Amino acid sequence: MKLHREAEDVFSFQLFSKSFCESVLESSHSWGWHAAGVYVPGKRIFSDSRSCQETEIEDAAPLRKAFAEKFKKIVAPALELCWQWRVRRWEARLIRYPEGGYYKHHVDYYPEGGRPSRLISLVCYLNDGFLGGRTVFLRQNHAVVPQTGKAIVFPAGITHPHAAESIASGAKYVLAAWFS
Repeated sequence: MKLHREAEDVFSFQLFSKSFCESVLESSHSWGWHAAGVYVPGKRIFSDSRSCQETEIEDAAPLRKAFAEKFKKIVAPALELCWQWRVRRWEARLIRYPEGGYYKHHVDYYPEGGRPSRLISLVCYLNDGFLGGRTVFLRQNHAVVPQTGKAIVFPAGITHPHAAESIASGAKYVLAAWFS
């Protein structure tokens, strides 16, 4: 695996092949998409900070299985290499940004039951070929251009506020995962 430093504590690597991503997205119309909310301790709320849809990774069984395998072989070693840190648990969702979809600057960290539930974030782009949709890191003054199968990892906390730029045309699909 080749690990690339995008910006301060933002790393990228190829997680899935383009052909695998294309085959997974062929079934995306049958996934249980619903309006995405913003998660705060104990609940999900809806606000204008986000315009996209999401579904649980269980709706895409081949992707969940492949991610679990890649997690053991690629993601966990990458996180240990970047931050000398071992993952105890992970959660993941699939997100679809239609034309006009976005997510304003935010952080992924939030406490759950008095303990941090998200320490490291991962975004894997499942497609490209749309206009807009870069992942923008405010403090690092850096934007990542989506490429099919490419994953980025970064701290989930206040050092890495990030945004998903609005989609000018087409649709963007990502696998988002968080590790603690």
